[in-house]
Amino acid sequence: MPRSERRDRTPQPPYATGRLEGTIERVIADRGFFFIRCDGLDYFGHFTGLMNGAQVADLIPKETRVSFEVGDRGKGPRAERIEIL
Repeated sequence: MPRSERRDRTPQPPYATGRLEGTIERVIADRGFFFIRCDGLDYFGHFTGLMNGAQVADLIPKETRVSFEVGDRGKGPRAERIEIL
């Protein structure tokens, strides 16, 4: 997917608040991160943000349902306090 298309799906401020639910769309296990799709937008997630199952973070399959809270990482929104549903 071209980089410009990915940027178009990045949520813009103000970000949603509260707990959101989404689906893991891409996992980059060797770099320790993934992207969560929620309401047509992509949220960055890092394995350190997982609340449960962190020891098997590199085994999280695509399409896994998760809930998360939104924080800001400077470059855009970051999924924090991520729970596997």
